[in-house]
Amino acid sequence: MSDALRDPATVRLRATKRWLRALLVSSLQVGLLALCADQAQAADASGPGVSAIRAKRDSLSSELRHANFETPITENPQWTPDGGVFQFFTGSADIGAIYWSKYTGAHVVYGDILAYWANAGYETELGYPSDDEGGAASTCPDGTRRSQQFISTHVVNDQGVLDVGINELCWDGTQVVEGIRYLS
Repeated sequence: MSDALRDPATVRLRATKRWLRALLVSSLQVGLLALCADQAQAADASGPGVSAIRAKRDSLSSELRHANFETPITENPQWTPDGGVFQFFTGSADIGAIYWSKYTGAHVVYGDILAYWANAGYETELGYPSDDEGGAASTCPDGTRRSQQFISTHVVNDQGVLDVGINELCWDGTQVVEGIRYLS
């Protein structure tokens, strides 16, 4: 082990980062449980979003499923105010969510990207995930370990013109930053 890694300041910094991450995850879990409890309407058990969420979870690798999607936090998926469907899960490593909208389909969000997206207001601010992590061509800077794109759509006038935003979240191993935002 190098001397720099054994330096007391470095050890304290790593311990502080681990503690802050644990605190963030715990706070996020409490917030998610409250959010799920406050949802007035569970999603229709036979709706397209529900079946897409179940199919997505079933398609995950056993490693990812065990780490983030092992046990549902709520028995049934929940509706978002704009007609999307979501369900949160816990696993051995962290929590994860599967979100579905009729525009984007079902996609997983977990780890630091989920924490950042939650803090930013979930789908109401950055939109729905439009791919799984690393699923699209990334515009993130070199050195990015994980990235994920989100699409937001908003009707902007009476004629039904849509404003579409594509937001990319980039995780470099220490922090999440917002990538390029495209608007049409």
